[in-house]
Amino acid sequence: MSIDQAMPLPWQAPIWSRFIANRRDGRIAHAYLLAGPSGVGKRQLALTMAAGLLCQSPEAGLACGHCRSCRLRIAGSHPDWRLVEPEARGGVLKIDAIRDLIDYSHLTSQYGDHRVVILHPAEAMNRASANALLKTLEEPPPGVVLILVSHDVAGLPVTIRSRCRIERCPLPDSAQVADWLGEQGITDAGRALAAAGGAPLAAREMAEAGHIEMLEALAGDLGELLEGGRNPVELASTWQSSGSLMVLTWMQRLLTTARRLQCNARDGLAMTLAPGFAKAVGGLPPRRLHAIDRQLQQLRSADRQPLARELAMEALFLAWLIPEADIE
Repeated sequence: MSIDQAMPLPWQAPIWSRFIANRRDGRIAHAYLLAGPSGVGKRQLALTMAAGLLCQSPEAGLACGHCRSCRLRIAGSHPDWRLVEPEARGGVLKIDAIRDLIDYSHLTSQYGDHRVVILHPAEAMNRASANALLKTLEEPPPGVVLILVSHDVAGLPVTIRSRCRIERCPLPDSAQVADWLGEQGITDAGRALAAAGGAPLAAREMAEAGHIEMLEALAGDLGELLEGGRNPVELASTWQSSGSLMVLTWMQRLLTTARRLQCNARDGLAMTLAPGFAKAVGGLPPRRLHAIDRQLQQLRSADRQPLARELAMEALFLAWLIPEADIE
């Protein structure tokens, strides 16, 4: 989403209503934490919140798009807002970036009542970065609004979470987003949502990139792996050309689908993906899925290190075969 498209998504209406009510009543929090799975539009919501706060003539809480403040924001030169993200996708939010944020937060607003900082994704902070941010959360400068976006809120320190107003951004109901996906040119919304684990923006991204068929194939291969019909080393070789980071991302989306099936064994959306995969993961105990998730998270962290790609890919498939004795 570009910063000139500051609109909440249809399924974000309850959160947006609370936010504009808080602004009307003068109860804007100094720090928000938008928490939920990847691909549901949390970054877009954060940008919409920031735009509304900075606008000099908001309309129903939304940025007008025409005032001087909006024009500066759209041009990327507004002095009262910052978007802080890792230098590379999947990278770390380094302590220098957080220190710059802290220095910026103590400046005086030039155009209005608020200065806004968006931190995305918040879990990309390392321990030093989180500790540096904590003091600002404990003693926020007047007029500063921090908006933290997190795809993995459990990965944030409790000290950070406890000092934010948390807005949960769960997966929306599939029926709720079908029309929206149709408006985006996605003709088979159910299939796209199944591939993306129910996340609408991820569904659109995968459909536009032509990745749905590949994820369905991966689901089928993992189903056979779990049933003992495929070898992890063989599968690693098969998927090598896709790259370990891409395969890891798809696997994590498939874990979301697996959890949906555990909550509802007849979940129509989840069962759409791959019958073999649905059958295989439907019989796994929850603690097995948690163990797989931990392994994949560790491998995502390790992916930032200069490891051999072959070893990384094999480890991804071996993660699905954790021995029962090794599960805590």
